[in-house]
Amino acid sequence: MRDRARSREEVDECLNSLRNGTLPDSAERQRVDFKEEAGRRGAAGRLLPGTPENTKAADQLANEVASMANTPGGGALIIGVEDRSGDLLGTDLDIEWLRQQIYRRVEVAPEIEERIEQGIRLLVIYVAEAREPVDDTGGRIRWRVGDSSVPVDRGEWWARRQDRSGWDSMARLTAFTLDSVKPAAVAVARDYLARPYVSGWSGTTVTEQISPTT
Repeated sequence: MRDRARSREEVDECLNSLRNGTLPDSAERQRVDFKEEAGRRGAAGRLLPGTPENTKAADQLANEVASMANTPGGGALIIGVEDRSGDLLGTDLDIEWLRQQIYRRVEVAPEIEERIEQGIRLLVIYVAEAREPVDDTGGRIRWRVGDSSVPVDRGEWWARRQDRSGWDSMARLTAFTLDSVKPAAVAVARDYLARPYVSGWSGTTVTEQISPTT
């Protein structure tokens, strides 16, 4: 919930910057990105009328949602804004249709809200942080760095996720008790701990280091 509230605040800040004629910098857009609806440019770059359903836009936004979901803390996409100039272009995409199309492509069903800015209809897609990596439509894993989406290795993604959640592989709960430990396993452990350190040996073994003094 804190991440969603933060995203809403950042969306408001970015839109307020546009009202004041200022394009937000890359730091402000780490978690908020502007997107012009794909497939609406005709000859000579002329903006074409919008429609409630646009599969090119669904493909584009599904990939952007996947990237944002992979980003720590998630974020938001503001649809209907030219990302380089900040010009308000608007969108006629149907909210429920778009949500379903994104889910079909990347199995994420984001919250989508309508915003009216300066008389122009925009959509804001709020994306929660994923609990596991989300592949885009090309089978890639990407996340946001600054104001760009970049590839990330699956192992690196999991390492970052575990760091954020405070995960400790040695602290996981288990149903086993001391009675579950076989005597042979205890003997192997004692033998290992009785060996001198492989490097930096100071003349004592691990067992001697941790044994209580008498």
